[in-house]
Amino acid sequence: MKDDFNFGQNEQPSLFDISGDSTSGSAPADHAGEGGSFPTSPLQFQPKELRLEPIEHFVARRIWLTDHYLHRDYAGATLEFGVYPPDRSKIIGAIGFSSRLGGSVKGGKPDTWEIRRMWLSDVHCARNSESRVLAIACKLVKKLAPHVRYIISYSDHTQQGHKGTIYKAAGFYFSGETGNGDWTTNASHKTSDSHSKKRWIKCV
Repeated sequence: MKDDFNFGQNEQPSLFDISGDSTSGSAPADHAGEGGSFPTSPLQFQPKELRLEPIEHFVARRIWLTDHYLHRDYAGATLEFGVYPPDRSKIIGAIGFSSRLGGSVKGGKPDTWEIRRMWLSDVHCARNSESRVLAIACKLVKKLAPHVRYIISYSDHTQQGHKGTIYKAAGFYFSGETGNGDWTTNASHKTSDSHSKKRWIKCV
């Protein structure tokens, strides 16, 4: 069950078109890799064609386990979006947010959420799709959870070669690197690998 955030009976939005520059119908956006695929194939959709829709965690979980490079779920899912083509024929990506920050005491900071997972299909999503999806997802978080002021994420530059290009393109700023050593929430629960990562923050 999702923490700290639930849609009311009539509050869950249907489908968000990201073809323009407003929260309800658009905006530009990247955590899967670094920048998408090229050249564009006939199977690929351009960034402006993609749509975002809130999804249940069990749907997102299948993607994290099968498609994301970590191949594991995460604790504390608060809000997750599926990424769809214009005809909504299939889910071709997902992004997941949590109000429980890695390495913090339980509950984290109420005004700060963390991007825990993002994956887009290289087969179906053209170059620059990641940064566009990331930016619009952050706008939707602000619309659906107005108390959120900051969104943070981490790029694994040491083991995955993720330099953070997608975050820069989506309006995040670099906030330093995590130190080596495991993050823990208590003496026995390991929450992250020990290698250094780059930290990115966006004000929403």
